[in-house]
Amino acid sequence: MLYYIVLNQNKKRAKGSALLRKIKNFLYSRSFMNYQIYFLFVL
Repeated sequence: MLYYIVLNQNKKRAKGSALLRKIKNFLYSRSFMNYQIYFLFVL
């Protein structure tokens, strides 16, 4: 039972880190940087 809980936690963590990686990739991607610069010029 305990092993199952640990396994489940690891799955959740892996899924979460994958999502974080996607968000980081978006934040550091060139298109987002260009969008940020554009946003600054608009303001």
